[in-house]
Formats: sequence, structure tokens, C-alpha cells
Amino acid sequence: LLVIAGVTVKAQSSGYDFSVGNYYYKVTSELTREVALVRNWDACIVYTDDIVIPDSVPYNNSYYKVTAIEQLVFLEARIRSIVFPKWLRTIGDYAFEGATFGINSATLSFPKSLTAIHNGAFSGCSDLKAIQIGNSVTSIGGSAFYDCSSLTSVTIPDSVTSIGSYAFS
Repeated sequence: LLVIAGVTVKAQSSGYDFSVGNYYYKVTSELTREVALVRNWDACIVYTDDIVIPDSVPYNNSYYKVTAIEQLVFLEARIRSIVFPKWLRTIGDYAFEGATFGINSATLSFPKSLTAIHNGAFSGCSDLKAIQIGNSVTSIGGSAFYDCSSLTSVTIPDSVTSIGSYAFS
């Protein structure tokens, strides 16, 4: 374990390459300097309040774009508001499963860069009221918004060519 200027570097066997604050990242491309936000299974973190995922993070004397949120990162989080990174392309399986959303985040708007919402990404988020899916999204996975019982408004653009089973059940 190595800590330098607020950046923690850890062995890859832990599931992440480094952390900044309470967020954990895995490098997905050295060439294009991209990372995914991942869950640290060794830490018992339940994210609460205002969630601001940075657009980029420092690592190896450079900045890496945050392009993905991987599976179960925000499992059962209590979110008052959320800001997604502008480079975000994918939201992984069950990334926000069972999360509660406060009044400031009951309507989700995704960045223009988002292309895929994977299986169960927001399943069980019973207080989501509205979802605005951008024109870059091409696929919505099965059960992506399953059991979102307060959902009354969903905007799905023509760009979406694939919607999985039970995506909005």
C-alpha cells in the first residue's frame, strides 16, 4: 500500500488499482488514459448524501478519464444528489441496485457520452421518479430499472436499439 498526495496505490488482487478519497478505480486503458469506478470489496463503504464522481482523476503523473461505473459500486447507497462524470460511457450491472434517491436526485439525467446501461443497474431504486436517457444510449439491459415503483416518466430516444427483458417492470 502506497499513499502519495491523496492517491492510494494498491495491488491489483484487491480489484482496484488506486483510490482517490473514498472512490476506487481500475485502469481500463493506459493508451487512452481511462478508468472505471469500482467497488472495493475490502472496505465497508455505503455512499451517502451528495455523490460527485469526478470527470478525471490523477494517477501515474497524469489524469485519467472516468468512463465507467462498474457493478455494485453504489449498492444500497443513500443518494441526496448525484453528478455523473462527463466522459461516462457505461453503467455496470447492478451499479445502483437498491439505492435510495433524495428529492434532488429523484430525476436522473445522464451525460451525453453514456452509451449503455447494463442489467439491473438501477433495480430496486423505488424512489426514482423520472429518467431522461440521452441520445447516445444504444442499449438498456434487462431489469435495468426493475422495481422502480415510483417511476412515472421515462424518456427513451430513438438511439436505443436494444432494451432487455423486464427493463422497466
